Amino acid sequence: MFLLLGGLVMPSIQPIECRTFDLSGCDVTRIAFNYSIGMIVADERNSLSITIEAALTATLRPDKQVVMVDPQNNNPQSAALLLSFLHQPAKAIHTYSNGDLRLEMSNGSTIEVKRDEQYESWELSGAGSFQHIQMACTPDPTPPWGEP
Repeated sequence: MFLLLGGLVMPSIQPIECRTFDLSGCDVTRIAFNYSIGMIVADERNSLSITIEAALTATLRPDKQVVMVDPQNNNPQSAALLLSFLHQPAKAIHTYSNGDLRLEMSNGSTIEVKRDEQYESWELSGAGSFQHIQMACTPDPTPPWGEP
């Protein structure tokens, strides 16, 4: 979409929309490494599968250590630090219309993923009360939940 300002055609700036899903009461119950990073956040009846295929930035609390991990070009020492999320309580997951993803833990640790312009960056698939959470971040600039 473009705006006409004083004879100049300028692209309009779309606000970034956020969808937040409460994960209170759920823990990270599984972390798997392959050409992607897989995580399961669950309680007794509900689960959310998170698959990350793009580079991510993790901020580890309490020392605020920042770790960058690229599943496609994995550094085992950096990836191993993600194991600190295992069996920890989750707080929320935020998905943004620009393709960003942010997993927030109860202790303040986070994992953030940006949209990759060539490949699928991440995917969410829920079960139980999270069954409505089904989305993927593709290179297409539409929101990950599929609406234009």
